[in-house]
Amino acid sequence: MKETLLHLTLPALLASAIGTAAFAADAPALYLGPSFYQREGPYQADTEKSLLPTGDYEGERLLIRGDTLGLRLFTQDKLTFNAIVLSDQLSFNASAADSAALRLLDDRKDSLNGGIEAGWKITPQDVFRIALMGDVANRHQSTLESVHAEHVFALEKTYTQIVPRINWTYFQKGFGDYYFGISRSESQRSGIAQYHPGASSRLDAGLTLAQPLSRDLVIFVDGVWKRFSSNISRSPMLDQRAYVELSAGILYNFKTFF
Repeated sequence: MKETLLHLTLPALLASAIGTAAFAADAPALYLGPSFYQREGPYQADTEKSLLPTGDYEGERLLIRGDTLGLRLFTQDKLTFNAIVLSDQLSFNASAADSAALRLLDDRKDSLNGGIEAGWKITPQDVFRIALMGDVANRHQSTLESVHAEHVFALEKTYTQIVPRINWTYFQKGFGDYYFGISRSESQRSGIAQYHPGASSRLDAGLTLAQPLSRDLVIFVDGVWKRFSSNISRSPMLDQRAYVELSAGILYNFKTFF
């Protein structure tokens, strides 16, 4: 079992969920607050529980959207181009593994990806994004491409926001080899056969529920189901091909302090 603190993340759709509240002010809101995060899998005996700082902001130049930090490069009508950075939350602590053989493997550390994102706000409730990113933390040393779509359902009487979304990401071979492969040296130490999954992909489907309690206070819950392609599922490090991430928290709008 693995437990960590202050592993920055936030449901990436929270910006849509709270930003379109009927009573929101015209000026960009700066939401900050704590949340509880839990991930089950995908590694064997892998449970991560964290108390996290969270935030959300979308200004003329700067954006904070879940685990994504960005700088707006270009905006025209419904189209935006942003420079972004976001983290991969897939660390593996070998010493915490149940299997003696797995405990002889190397640790896998969280990575930081950076790149360019293009977004298209089709309607006030529908957003489509594509992104091209590379590993800026020198972990898996590869690039990834993602496609993302979301829709906001707003309940007028309660101002409740319900945001389903779907995301598909393609990873070059370096990602799979680093996080789920077994190198030659690891094989020699552990007795586990070498494994190189190569290029892979992952499908994410999630749902965010946000409920404003006042003009400046919002509570939220979020769940996301993630499933890797079949070549990743054959990794001896994996306990399951699909896994779930859950989080819940409270945010306060600090806009009035600026």
